[in-house]
Amino acid sequence: MSLLVPIVVMKQFVGADGTPSTGSVTFTLTRNLLDPVDGETVPAVPVKALLDVTGVAAQQLWANDVTGLEPPNTQYQVVEEVSGGQRSYFVTVPHAPPGSRTVTDGAVTQGSALLSSATAAWTSADVGKYLAVPGVTPGVKVLRVTSGTAATMTTAATATGTGLSVVIGAEVSLTTLEPT
Repeated sequence: MSLLVPIVVMKQFVGADGTPSTGSVTFTLTRNLLDPVDGETVPAVPVKALLDVTGVAAQQLWANDVTGLEPPNTQYQVVEEVSGGQRSYFVTVPHAPPGSRTVTDGAVTQGSALLSSATAAWTSADVGKYLAVPGVTPGVKVLRVTSGTAATMTTAATATGTGLSVVIGAEVSLTTLEPT
């Protein structure tokens, strides 16, 4: 099973007067990231997120704190180019963001948007949360909760699997990752 965990990193930028800012945020790994389990490499190339009309930048990245990924201690350089200013710093994207939870009994079927887990204890508070699910396109969210053991995703699974490790709440605010 792949060590790569997709996490959505986001941040809202607003001016001093409260109006949404314009610009972009670029993320670049400091080195190529290798998952030795499946041989997949994430290249160290810039990935740019444009701010939307509300001033929010959101980008799916691969968590780079997972034990076993090579080389260890790889970081993302973040370059914020917002409303005429520029700022640069380095961050680590966590595989288990604050407020997230992980279950290890997830099950999906190719072509179906149903995600089941006997231990997830799905609630209406999960609707809209990002998910990291093997066999599902990154950036998927919880569309609706059908029971305490099942939820419908915004995208159908591209593969079938059981006993899957699923991160519920696979999103993190860039603000919490920034150096202080």
